[in-house]
Amino acid sequence: MGSDRPAPGSAKPPAGGQGAPNAGHLPPRLRLGRLGAVVVLAWLAVMVAGAWVIANSEASSRRAMAGRLDARTRYAASFISIYARDLLARERSAARAWLASPDGTADTLARTSAALGMTGAVLLDAHGRAVVDSPRSDQPVAALLTRRYAGFAAAAAAAAATASGAGRAGASRISLVQLGKSPLITFAATYPSASGARVLAGAYAVSDTVLPSALDHMLSTGGWQAFLVDSTGGRLAAGQPGPRPADSVSFRAAVAGTPWAIVVNDPESQLYGFLSGPGSWVGWLALTGLTVAGLAIILLIAGLARNRTQLTALNDQLARLASVDPLTGLRNRRAIEEYLHDALSAARRHALPLSLLVVDVDHFKNFNDQLGHRSGDAVLAHTAHALDRALRAEDAMGRWGGEEFLVVLPGTDEEGAVRVAGRIRAALAADQPEEASAHGLSVTVTIGVAEWQQEEMSELVGRADRALYEGKAAGRDTAQVSTVMAAVTEVPERA
Repeated sequence: MGSDRPAPGSAKPPAGGQGAPNAGHLPPRLRLGRLGAVVVLAWLAVMVAGAWVIANSEASSRRAMAGRLDARTRYAASFISIYARDLLARERSAARAWLASPDGTADTLARTSAALGMTGAVLLDAHGRAVVDSPRSDQPVAALLTRRYAGFAAAAAAAAATASGAGRAGASRISLVQLGKSPLITFAATYPSASGARVLAGAYAVSDTVLPSALDHMLSTGGWQAFLVDSTGGRLAAGQPGPRPADSVSFRAAVAGTPWAIVVNDPESQLYGFLSGPGSWVGWLALTGLTVAGLAIILLIAGLARNRTQLTALNDQLARLASVDPLTGLRNRRAIEEYLHDALSAARRHALPLSLLVVDVDHFKNFNDQLGHRSGDAVLAHTAHALDRALRAEDAMGRWGGEEFLVVLPGTDEEGAVRVAGRIRAALAADQPEEASAHGLSVTVTIGVAEWQQEEMSELVGRADRALYEGKAAGRDTAQVSTVMAAVTEVPERA
């Protein structure tokens, strides 16, 4: 069972929450694959059909040009829909990995928003109140996010709390808003946390996204206009500025999964100008440009799929890092609790013994007071590694909190757990931290021992914890055994 126990110091999160392992390693080159080749061929086939339409008649050419521009508008809407869906999935995955613990702080939110490139972020509770906002956030951005998504957070939490609303636990919203002269993409994504359903609300500067590029590539001629509009009033424009031309033809396509729509205005004289006079050759040039632009969008979507694969791998790695205590390299509290839960399930299923140790460093406050917190941390890390090395491969150890550790001993009865406790104390006595020894200080531990007696996990931990406090009352530097009958046996102290 213990083969998955992380080696001490084997995993450290990125300093300050910035960067990520392997973040700069991209695939050697972009490969479209069979499906991509089919899409390219299909797009070229559409262009050939367009050429046939141009060559046959003015009326059919008009319909074809309008249809192609409408298809292009819908194609761009589909691309933006994919981008929005992937963005929301990424934010929800990041919230689950980084913000689900009960001790979420402004610092944690700041690191999360910095890693994702947000200009501001706010955590909302089930009542729509701001739990914490990122220190990076401008106050107008934080206020906008709270005001815009407070009602959504409360409604999503209420729906998730009911049997019929269980499926809405992953609800999300995305909007395009104007704050001053800067357009922003704002979003809200629900996720489960230790404190109940919460909502991560954040904002991105539109200039930092692919949306301007997607609109700028709508057409390659002059006089056209393209807008990404939000039903709540947000607006992003590309092409010719100013009011809509009087002779323009308009196309509109909804962006699935969002309150957005793309609106394209193209002057009629420009859209159909190639059909008459010496300008008829312009139609063929436009068709060529459309073909190249379509291939560019296909390559852009292929690149987005590649980035999605990278993001999935990065989220997997961040999930692993989320289970490691950054100071000691051991499992953190959540990870050791999960291990204990699984070990108890296996012990119950196979009728095997299991024991638990709660280990506390004696008088640890004295080390911080006399040596300083930096040296105190070094003493704690060294002690954790010395204790962990004394365990078997199938055992698991994690930081329970502060200077306290939890050790899970699968397949071990009370007598075996007492032996392990003695081995741990002997290992620490033989491997004292240099920071403490240099100042004439000795590091010892008090251990509470409890064998599982078919009770619930919380009761087992509680018995081991009570045994620990009885060991402290008995003078520390000892091990105390707890039984269901509350009998306490003290292991003889080491010489």
